[in-house]
Amino acid sequence: MSADRDLFGRNLPDIASGRGQLPLPLGWHGAGGAGAGDDAFIIGESNAIAARYLTAVHSWPTPVTALIGPARSGRSMLAEQFSAYSGGDVIEGADGADEQQLFNAWNRAQSANRPLLLIAALPVAAWSISLPDLRTRLAAVPTVTIDPPDLLLAAALIERLLEQRGMKPEQGIGRYAADRIERSYAAIHATVDAVQREQAARGGRITTATTRAALVAHHLIAPQPAPPSLRVI
Repeated sequence: MSADRDLFGRNLPDIASGRGQLPLPLGWHGAGGAGAGDDAFIIGESNAIAARYLTAVHSWPTPVTALIGPARSGRSMLAEQFSAYSGGDVIEGADGADEQQLFNAWNRAQSANRPLLLIAALPVAAWSISLPDLRTRLAAVPTVTIDPPDLLLAAALIERLLEQRGMKPEQGIGRYAADRIERSYAAIHATVDAVQREQAARGGRITTATTRAALVAHHLIAPQPAPPSLRVI
């Protein structure tokens, strides 16, 4: 497959050089279906280069690559779709994995020319590795990173997660929340948890008022200060 096409044969823009733009948000769909279903990996500016690199597995300079990203960032879903497409192996939590197992997996990948994706939260340089040969090999591993979510990705993820839990937010709720919370995957999931609790207490559809109340109640945003009182002189 060409490095200029994704897992499903679609043309990919040259994101790294800036000679093209990836429409945001864009569902990267699993091979089993189309449309923005539950199996779609949502691509934004913060994860697009990682997704592009994993779709271009046949042009990797080495069979082994590290995917670095925080918990709940979609890294496991991305790796699952990568494995289904490429037939490659995946090691979750590689930054804490048994060193001998890592070393053996590396050797298998090299001898069989079979892709191996190492998933971790910490950058490779921060892994505690005592085996000298493994440390040398890991130092040369290409690394792709899932960065903190950009605004559009955060908004799309909030709405997706709410819908997956059977809730129907009003249009624009994802953007409303994403504009106000900390830009992190942990905050996105905390927001969805908070809104679900608030909606269960209030009932009805998820509105801006429901969302704001949830964010304030769970200390995800600061409450608005009360307006100054007027004194009649």
